[in-house]
Amino acid sequence: MPIHRINTAVLLLTATSVLAADFDAGMQVYEQGAYAAAMREFQPLAEDGLAAAQYNLGIMYANGHGVEQDPDKATAWFRQAAEQGLAVAQYNLAVRYGNGEGIDRDVEQALRWLRKAAAQDDIPAQFTLGLMYANGRNVEQDDEEAVHWLRKAAEQGAPAAQLNLGLMYATGRGLVSQGRGTGAPCSTG
Repeated sequence: MPIHRINTAVLLLTATSVLAADFDAGMQVYEQGAYAAAMREFQPLAEDGLAAAQYNLGIMYANGHGVEQDPDKATAWFRQAAEQGLAVAQYNLAVRYGNGEGIDRDVEQALRWLRKAAAQDDIPAQFTLGLMYANGRNVEQDDEEAVHWLRKAAEQGAPAAQLNLGLMYATGRGLVSQGRGTGAPCSTG
């Protein structure tokens, strides 16, 4: 599962205009590849509890952008942002638990964070849960649950989710609870 890139659309509803300006300045220099300057902008914001800045530091430590790559620090920053409810951080923390990156591998914690992110309409989390249930990977195989999560991601325009959902529909997997049964013809009258 890939690490999300820095998300420029994170809402800053509780941040003051000064914090927002500092965050925007950090984003601008990050996108220009000036990672050390971005770190100088994000670090104090992250320490002050701004979830988006915490997440961005996690990305920087995970990828070695402007700092030495450090899985432990990346995980710590992702955790701080995830605990504040930032869905993209919750997804990345789940990935780290699932892969044992910067933390002991823990499938239950990975599922916990995936579910939190998916409930907030995080497409990668929904897609990942859908595939896990479809394939019985680290969970009991459950076609209905797979269809539920794949449909949510597909409705948000995720092509891979649309493809996998289509394959499930084509084979009749997970459709019983949708009132369609398996193989029953459609009637217009």
